[in-house]
Amino acid sequence: MEKENLLAYSEAKRLLSEGLDLISSSKKKDRTLAAQYFERALELGCEAAVYPMAECFACGYGVKKNAEKAEALYRRAAENGEARGWNALGAIWEEKSSESMEQAVQAYHKAAEGGDVWGMYNFAWCLRSGAGVEQDLDGAMDWYKAAAEKGAPQAQCALAYLLLTDCEKPDESAAVQWYEKAAQQNDARAMVSLAYCLRSGKGTAQDKKRAAQLDFQAAELGDPDGLYNAGCHYLFGESIAKDEAQAASCFCKAAKLLHPRARYNWAVCLAKGIGTEKNTEEAARLCRLVKRSGDAQAADAAAKLLASL
Repeated sequence: MEKENLLAYSEAKRLLSEGLDLISSSKKKDRTLAAQYFERALELGCEAAVYPMAECFACGYGVKKNAEKAEALYRRAAENGEARGWNALGAIWEEKSSESMEQAVQAYHKAAEGGDVWGMYNFAWCLRSGAGVEQDLDGAMDWYKAAAEKGAPQAQCALAYLLLTDCEKPDESAAVQWYEKAAQQNDARAMVSLAYCLRSGKGTAQDKKRAAQLDFQAAELGDPDGLYNAGCHYLFGESIAKDEAQAASCFCKAAKLLHPRARYNWAVCLAKGIGTEKNTEEAARLCRLVKRSGDAQAADAAAKLLASL
């Protein structure tokens, strides 16, 4: 490599590295400067800067959002052999219209085959749901497992759910193990699901104390089901001292996240003054919302409460 080209290559790699550091570092985040670095690295012929520059245009990091430029750069990254470029293209095409879903599936498949964990996850979802492709639960499980083995907690949860519910031969024990792996990565949804398994003894020894601990952990992370479950623990004194004010607070927080049963429980608290001041007007408003929520059990209970107010 000629000296001038070597210097240009070295400068491009430096700019790319510093740009990535500026994007990721919470202490010195400067997206405008990062975008400038990526752009200059591209001018110097650094193809590794294509994907991060695409992200800048897609998200408006340091530049004005430009979907067309982002898509063109994602395609360039994909054609350069970056599997994540195909995954990004798949997401773009999936959002465009139902007509482009088949194209999105093909892009996710390429990303998955290229080793991109999100490509694996998204392709598995398509196979599971039959979106843009013929439904294939066995294929979905294989790809979820591939992503799960790479450590993706979302895939671990999805695989666990399939093992519990959708596969021909459910494997509750394996499902619990995958929920455990995801929960250890601080995934709130996994915590709630694992808590359910522990509470009911599904695939593992029953352990209501640890189930409650997981519910509270998920609640601290802001998960609506975790908040709802924590509220129930406080309300009934399950595995913790009864505390109606804490119960009402949990139901209120989950209700704000549109959790139907939490909305109903929060309405009960307001209607009867449990852990909070009475407010029958707000309770009635919540009941009307719950009736339209799609949760049949909560809707039926809300209708009865509304009639009594």
